[in-house]
Order: sequence, then C-alpha cells, then structure tokens
Amino acid sequence: MSENILKLPVIPLRGLTVLPGTTVHFDISRKSSIKAAETAMLAGKNLFVVTQKNPMAQWASAFAESALGLTKSVGDIAGPCMFAVTMGISRTLYGKYGEKLNLMKFMIGSAMLCLICYITASLSGIPVIGLLGCIMCGFSVGIMWPGSISICSGKIPTGGTAMFALLAMAGDLGGALGPAIVGNVTQNAGNDMQKGMLSGCAFPLILMISLLLLNRARRRNN
Repeated sequence: MSENILKLPVIPLRGLTVLPGTTVHFDISRKSSIKAAETAMLAGKNLFVVTQKNPMAQWASAFAESALGLTKSVGDIAGPCMFAVTMGISRTLYGKYGEKLNLMKFMIGSAMLCLICYITASLSGIPVIGLLGCIMCGFSVGIMWPGSISICSGKIPTGGTAMFALLAMAGDLGGALGPAIVGNVTQNAGNDMQKGMLSGCAFPLILMISLLLLNRARRRNN
C-alpha cells in the first residue's frame, strides 16, 4: 500500500489562529519562518501554519537563543522539552498525592513560583539561571488548568457542560492573548525578549491575586 507524503514548509504562528477558508495577514521575523515563506514562493508550494500557545512554552526556545545566547538545539531541548517534562511531573505528583494537599494553597504557591520563574528568566544575566527559570515555569503551571476545573466544579456543582465549555473558551483565549502580548512587547522594545518575557509576569500575578481573593471569600463563608 503506497502512501502519499506531502512535504510543506512550516511556519509556527504566535498568538494567531488561521481558520480554513480565511485570508489572514501576519508578519514573520524568525529566520526559519522567512526561509519557509521564501521556499514556498520559489517552489510554488502551500504553507503549513500551526498555532503556538502559552507564553513561556512558546517563547522558551527563541528566548534561550536570543536572550540567553544558547544554540538552537540546546534551546529546543532545554526550553520547550524540559518545560513539558516539568509540567508532567507537577501533574503526576498532584495526581498521586492530591488528596493530601490543599488545592487552593497548592495553586497559590504555584502562581508565586510562576511569578518568580518569569522574573528570573527575564532579569537574570546568567544564561543557566535564566534557563532554569524557563524550565521550572513548566512545573509551576502544571496544576493550573486541572486545578481551575476542580475549583470551579466545587463552587458550581451544577455547572455541567456549559461551565466546561466556558472554561475551555477562556483557556483558548488566554492561550492566544498571552503570547500575543509578550510578542508585541518584545517587538516594541526593539526585539528585546527579556523585556517581553518580563511583561508575562502580569499573568501569574493576576492569578495569584484572584486565588487569594477567592480563598479569602471562602474563609468568610465558612
């Protein structure tokens, strides 16, 4: 049985989703993306575009290269790869010991760790320290999505399908807006990715304040 394998140049989009049958204009700046576009034009091929999500996970590789001075291969492995590994470790630990942990405190602690990781990655002048900030950020965000679902399920037990649909929509919205904000700040700062990453501190800070307010309201009700 023969297989038809179609090879196309790939461009990962930052904070942008292209729907079928639509025309979208976007700028590209990365050398790999420019090369992919030139290859498609010269060969008369189509482009395969994919959407990236999560500011730290999305920008980790490029950040490791441009801001920390690491090579492409090291940036890819030590950035997004280790980010995913530490995220998996966080969810595994909570899955095994979750009954013994206070979810609210765990999420507040994770938000604080996430804020520290963003600050470390963006302000550290030592490449290894900055890279550790990127990696540990994966551990800090591992609980946020399943934790948010658990908290909402407990607060709104009759929410049903509508509640999960709204949570999914909010997650997709955040996944699109977050990287877009970091990218725009980076571009307006003269392609300074450390300043762009520093703007990402707003996300864990908002989460931490929201959780503290929610925890305070829960104590009052009790």
